[in-house]
Amino acid sequence: MLKFQSKSLSLICLSFLLFFHVPVSAETTFIDKKGEKSTLSNVAKGDSLKNEKEFYSQAVGNIYPGEKALAKIETHFNEWQGRHATSPSVFAIRAKSEDGKPVGILIYELGNDKSKAYVQLRVLAVKPGHQRLGIGTLMIQEIKTLYPKITEIRADIRRDNGGAKAFYEKTGFRPKASPNDPKKTSNEYMGFVLKV
Repeated sequence: MLKFQSKSLSLICLSFLLFFHVPVSAETTFIDKKGEKSTLSNVAKGDSLKNEKEFYSQAVGNIYPGEKALAKIETHFNEWQGRHATSPSVFAIRAKSEDGKPVGILIYELGNDKSKAYVQLRVLAVKPGHQRLGIGTLMIQEIKTLYPKITEIRADIRRDNGGAKAFYEKTGFRPKASPNDPKKTSNEYMGFVLKV
């Protein structure tokens, strides 16, 4: 998360944000693998992610059952939903079905590491019943379109999440031994990187 502690740091952060193409609220229409029409759009900073939180909890809760796990899942989503609302470097993409209901969410953070611009995926979920239709892949493609100057897209997943591991590998990400986020432990998480 960007913090503005000095005037020079503020200018560096501002030029960093200007380096990126800041998303506008355009919609991308696509046909999923079932032949249904869906849309991708950027989520405005003030928009609620309540519906997305419900299916995120369902999707991830199927992998990690139990009340303790569900509480952790909701805490993680709430943290990134809050950062989306307040941070100038955190954005979100929403996928909606033809009837206008949300079926996918991607919350991501812009970063710069040793003058390499990157996007760190923070939350990626597709509603059960809409998974394996290409929606997650299209959201990642949208990141590449929005930010043509990034050098990589990063993601961290729990080591025991076989479905996410398979998804990222199929999408072209390469696994790393350690997570991208230094706050996450290597024994619980692993990182993935997609060179762009």
